[in-house]
Amino acid sequence: MKMFTRGNLTTAVLLALTVGMSQPVFASKPIQAVNVTKEVDLSDVSVVGSSTVGAYNAGKIIATGSKNQNINLTDTFDKDVYNVLAADGGSIQLGDADTNSITITSTSTGGSAYGIMSYRGGSPVTVNGDTLTINVHGKKWAAGMQAQSNSETPATIDINTKNTIINASTDVDASTLKDGAENPAIGLISYSGSRVTIHNNLTVNAPTAISTRGGSTVTINPEGTGTVKLNGDISSTMIKILQKRALTPMSISI
Repeated sequence: MKMFTRGNLTTAVLLALTVGMSQPVFASKPIQAVNVTKEVDLSDVSVVGSSTVGAYNAGKIIATGSKNQNINLTDTFDKDVYNVLAADGGSIQLGDADTNSITITSTSTGGSAYGIMSYRGGSPVTVNGDTLTINVHGKKWAAGMQAQSNSETPATIDINTKNTIINASTDVDASTLKDGAENPAIGLISYSGSRVTIHNNLTVNAPTAISTRGGSTVTINPEGTGTVKLNGDISSTMIKILQKRALTPMSISI
């Protein structure tokens, strides 16, 4: 299971940062916000780099309104890719009630690929609209969504779309994994006291559908009106270890 430090995550994706007043941004390159609120047009953003959309240190990114009826974020890189990343108190909102589709595609040809990540300091990511589709493929590791706190304030991902579809894959040959090892292509991750909530319909196509530990929660279809299809395993490696230590590793509600 992959862990993160400031050196290999937050610092790595702080690109072309701008500090100032709230301002509209029409995206033709990576969008970053540090201590600033940016209203952005994410209708068609294709990036070669470590991050497409990033909010840090109380920075806010908001993609709503008529220009964001269809959001399309594509990132391809030969190192780790964090397509949508809120870290250290940043926040991101993708879509609103009038948004038709949000498509997030992350491909790493030499490292790991992530669709949505909330990392430390709260750092909420909220997605609204009709359909969210996440496609991630990494050479070593891939995660559709990951919330990881590493602090007292829970990292949170809240998906309020009618339909959510996650496809995760890697170049890793499953036959080479040790018995009981978690497959590194994962749909949903919630670690270290984090919270992931997905409303309504959910389909996950990933060898590991859900991986969670450390007092974290994953809540799916809380209204009970949607259809949930998990085409993959719920990770049990860490569960078995923590059960031996008489600890509660996680909470999953479907």
